[in-house]
Amino acid sequence: MDIKIRNRTDEEMQLRKKELFELTDLLNQEKIFHFLWGGALLGIRRDGKLLEWDWDVEVGMFANDFKKNWLLINELLEKNGFKIFYQDKFQLKMSFVKYSEIETTSFSLIGWKYDIFTSNYIRKRLSIPKRYFQNMQLIKFENRNFFCPSPIESFLEYFYGNWKEQIKTTDKGTYLSEKNYKKNNWKLYLYLERVLNIFSLK
Repeated sequence: MDIKIRNRTDEEMQLRKKELFELTDLLNQEKIFHFLWGGALLGIRRDGKLLEWDWDVEVGMFANDFKKNWLLINELLEKNGFKIFYQDKFQLKMSFVKYSEIETTSFSLIGWKYDIFTSNYIRKRLSIPKRYFQNMQLIKFENRNFFCPSPIESFLEYFYGNWKEQIKTTDKGTYLSEKNYKKNNWKLYLYLERVLNIFSLK
């Protein structure tokens, strides 16, 4: 079996939760809107816990909120002991660790762009209809409330297909639904932003 999807130990999972709570507490203190999606939301909704075999935790943000708070988030993470090992403002991704090694659990803040041509929120090869992001709902985990796409089960079905079945693999083409995992306008937006950035520097 791929070591990336090995079951983490109880101690490793406790540290994963601790890191998640510390991260979201920092964002909440600064009133920076964020939400759970993907594997973290799937595990909490289906199993009542984070997935032991998952290799990362991705916390979502809207693109404009992320870009506006980029420097502040950098400062918050570094000031509070998080080690940033990857960041790309154009790709809207910032990855870091605190208590765990990268191979055990990496954390990422992930920005979602709104695509005016399709009315979807997108990332590279991920496309989510805006209705799931318009009215976020709260989900409770360990006596804490987290925003997430709504309605949750409908979102998970769109994102994964049969989300109630556990599929342990790193192959996105296997565990993501065809409606969600497909080509989109992500590269077009990146190209336009880079061009506009070049002209703004002249």
